[in-house]
Amino acid sequence: MNVRALATVTVLAATAGTLAAQEYGRRATITGGGRDGGRCTIAVLVDGTSEVEIRRDRVMLRDISGHTPEVKQFECTSPMPLHPENFAFRTNEGRGHMDMVRDPRGGESAVVRIEDREGGPGLYRFSLVWGRDNGDPRMTHPDERHFTQRDALKVCQDSIRDQAMQQFHEGNIQFRTTAETDGDRPDVVSGNLEIHNRDTGRDETYHFSCSVDYGAGRVLDSHIEPR
Repeated sequence: MNVRALATVTVLAATAGTLAAQEYGRRATITGGGRDGGRCTIAVLVDGTSEVEIRRDRVMLRDISGHTPEVKQFECTSPMPLHPENFAFRTNEGRGHMDMVRDPRGGESAVVRIEDREGGPGLYRFSLVWGRDNGDPRMTHPDERHFTQRDALKVCQDSIRDQAMQQFHEGNIQFRTTAETDGDRPDVVSGNLEIHNRDTGRDETYHFSCSVDYGAGRVLDSHIEPR
């Protein structure tokens, strides 16, 4: 191979590497609240290995290997401070591995690496929390005192929406009744929902339930079945 051809191959390889790590930006939906602290919740669809970078109210995705990742949810009570105090990284949902590779407390952006080694894309959801009394700030799971029944309801509904999309290929669902059970963890969140059937043009009623682990702040299992 001559020098010119070798140079061409080198440039093409470098370009391919750059494209594989291309970044995509998106701003958070600011929900407000959290006067004693703040929280950002991010859900990403990953097939392969990707990095998620969060700075203030922006998220950037890097495709390290596999298919291009996609942001499915990015909500913050407020923009994350440049030097967040009492910071915690919480893994909420995902079949593969999530790890924080850059801590934002040094004034840099937070970076989370996600590795999905199973076939097809998988949904990964995690939270960045700051300003609250989380005990050890290095923890990767939420303090159960701060994961309320309202939080359990939200993660259950998010999981059910994802399952409805996969099972019925329909995201137009309405939650009608919901009840949290009492007792030891994991608690069960259950109720009824309506899914619009495009073929018949009618709304069909289903029953749903989620097993929620309050200690880990995530859904263990979820089901949708005919009422």
